[in-house]
Amino acid sequence: MVWEAYKKFREGNRFERVFFPEQKRMYESEVCIMEVKEYLGQAKHLNLLLDAKLDQIRKLKSQEEKAAITLNDVNEKANTLKRFKQMEEKLQGEIDDLLDLKMEIMDTIRLVKDDECRLILEKRFLNGQKYCDIAKDMYMSEKSVYRIQDKAFKDETLKKIVESKNKMTVNGME
Repeated sequence: MVWEAYKKFREGNRFERVFFPEQKRMYESEVCIMEVKEYLGQAKHLNLLLDAKLDQIRKLKSQEEKAAITLNDVNEKANTLKRFKQMEEKLQGEIDDLLDLKMEIMDTIRLVKDDECRLILEKRFLNGQKYCDIAKDMYMSEKSVYRIQDKAFKDETLKKIVESKNKMTVNGME
């Protein structure tokens, strides 16, 4: 195996990664863990996106009220208010999509069997808490929080769900 790697390097395939069997298993495990972390990490960004969309709706309603007061022409007012409603409906549709994804992530976390692992995942990914705050809340060290989170990432149920999501996305089902 080492000789094959050396020959490939000499032939100019310097960037191709060559694994020993045990290295390959470790690498595949790391890839799967990263996918789980990335999948759950979407929830933190969803909170920010949801807040932004809700702010947009609030501002849109405020602008709609101002337009209703300042516009004098009845046809122009009706047209403008109709467009405001269309924009609000579009934003509401985007919010619904974001909430569906967040619900899906919540359901995925709920399937983790270990209570402590599940709690840490909820606090970190759904509530957006920092590791130090989670450690304080749970009366443990930050190192323990990381260790338990890594244990959760290795949960077979979680891996299978994320793997199936990846297959659905790759096959164009989502």
